[in-house]
Order: sequence, then structure tokens, then C-alpha cells
Amino acid sequence: MFHVLLSFVQLVEDVQKLDFPSNPTPLQCTIHCCYDGLAVMEVPDNLNEHSTFLLWNPSTRESIVLPSPEFPPDKSPCFGLGYDSTSGEYKIVQIYQGFDLPCQILALKGGSWRRSDKHPHGIYCLMFAVQFLTFVHAAFHWIGISQNYAVVVSFSISNEVYGEIPLPEEISVSRDVFGITVLDGMLCVHSNSLYDQSKCTIKLWVLKEYGIKESWIPLLSIEDPYIVIAIPKYRFVDGEVLFRCGVGGSLRTRSGPFGAWPQCGIILDAHAFTESLIFQDHLLCLGYGCGV
Repeated sequence: MFHVLLSFVQLVEDVQKLDFPSNPTPLQCTIHCCYDGLAVMEVPDNLNEHSTFLLWNPSTRESIVLPSPEFPPDKSPCFGLGYDSTSGEYKIVQIYQGFDLPCQILALKGGSWRRSDKHPHGIYCLMFAVQFLTFVHAAFHWIGISQNYAVVVSFSISNEVYGEIPLPEEISVSRDVFGITVLDGMLCVHSNSLYDQSKCTIKLWVLKEYGIKESWIPLLSIEDPYIVIAIPKYRFVDGEVLFRCGVGGSLRTRSGPFGAWPQCGIILDAHAFTESLIFQDHLLCLGYGCGV
């Protein structure tokens, strides 16, 4: 794992290697989501039979062991992390691909996972459309699809109420590979059109007024054969966007490749996070076992 400051667009040379928060270093791991400088990480054992879940602060190198969630058989989980200002605590939400499957919620002050059975009926969660649950406006968001339409599904972190936000009309559910993320604190939808491999067009929209369909505003459109199945990760102050490309395993901007990563042929994943000391202020008193 490596880390670099995203202060401006350039070929990055000052890349730092991060110490892994467990000992010994495992053969593999997954960072499910990041928020407020914290990351939810899954570390399987070397036999891939059991996983340990950590809440990790890459800036302070501190971590705590989380209770392991229960997974329904043959279902793919997706995680989100956010702060509930009403209760004054961080919460982790886990959902699954499929119809009418309840989500699981872990309030860090509560110490155990619980189920929420209020999932909107008839909405199928599209896992290919989300890397993790985006958190903005005190709600988690993901892409859901019914028999004839797709929407952004919202889930309030405080009162656990579901909502729906229509997608931009330009997105074709049958033709495009699309997803959702957050850029500059705004909900963002991106689509990849792959019919013409020589062009590979990616388009981005941002939701200027939260919850209002008509406020989807086109942000950019790029035709680039190297930006294929691209997921926007970060927007620089000059408006340039950093993409994680699914084909070729690279980080790119419109200007070209980003980063001179040492000893790394393929970037498995990348997350943008804000450095913080939040463990010292909020989490060390929770009473969980500490990660080693």
C-alpha cells in the first residue's frame, strides 16, 4: 500500500509506502470504503476462510478490530462509512446485491451489527455500479434498478429512511456502464459508453441541488481509449479529475497517466482520503480490541 498527497496534478514522485496495520502482513486485503480519514479494511487469513475487519486511520497508523458481519450465502457485500451528527457517532452500513435483502448497520458506540428490514421492495442493488456506498447529505447512496428503470437509492444515517433520486436522462441503463461517487462534496454519476472501443467515452454529472432530478449538471465528457470503465476518484482545484481505470489497472487524468508507483505493475484499487487525527479524539475510548 502506498500513499501520496493529491495537492496538484503532476507526475507523482514522492510516493510513500504505508505500514500494514496487522502483523504479519497478509497475502491480500480489501479497503471497502473511506470517510473522514478513516478506512474500513477486510483482512482474510491466508486460507481465505475467515476475515478480520479493521477500522484504520492511515495518517496516525492506528486501528481497531471491528465485529465481523454476517454474510448471506453467495451474496456480494458493499460497505459505507459515515458520521451521524444526531447521535454523535460513526456508523458502517453493509448492503448486498439482490432484491429485498436487509442491510446491516454497525454503530461504533453500539459494538454489534444489527439488521434493518426497511429495504425498498422491488429495487435490485447493482454492485457493478458502486465500489462503496457514497456518503453525502447525511445519507448513503447506491444505484438500484427495478424492472424498467434505475435510480439513485438513498439511506439516511440517522432515521434510516430510504429515498430515490432519478438518474440523468442521458444515461442508458441497457447500454452504459455507470456508477456513483462524490466529488467536491456533491453527488456525482458517471457513465462509460463502450460500444466503440476506439473512443470509450466517459461522462460525469453532478447534482447541484440535492434530490432534484432537474439539477443534474454535466461536468465533463472525455473520449479516450485508455480511460476504460473508469471510476472518478478525486477532483483537483483546477477541475481536473483523477480516474481509476478498470482496464490496465492505472490512475489517469485527461492529461495522461498519474503517478510513478514503485514496485507496482497494476494498481488494484485507490481511495482518496483527508488526513485526520480522529482516532485520538473520538475512537480510542470505544473499548474494542486494538489491531496489531
